[in-house]
Amino acid sequence: MQRPHGHAAPLPEPTVVMAEGWHCLHIYYRINQAALTMLSVADRDFGRSEVIDILNPNGDYVPQRMQVSVVSGHRADLGLMMMDPDPLKIDAITQRLR
Repeated sequence: MQRPHGHAAPLPEPTVVMAEGWHCLHIYYRINQAALTMLSVADRDFGRSEVIDILNPNGDYVPQRMQVSVVSGHRADLGLMMMDPDPLKIDAITQRLR
């Protein structure tokens, strides 16, 4: 059965920001304890302050929802769950933590 061809509705402008819903990322990190113990106290302090700054919920470019957790067990040490309509905010955190 053929349907009549009407005018197609105009498409919205392309965007990465969702009109409805949020992007979500669960990511887990392992800390290399052997490498950590080889760092100087000053380097560990610097790294700690960098991570605290990156995960600051009041930072400049953070997702609307971010949950940081310590993971018990052997698979991970740190867990992050981030949600935001803009995936670039989520990606900014993961890139800064690398």
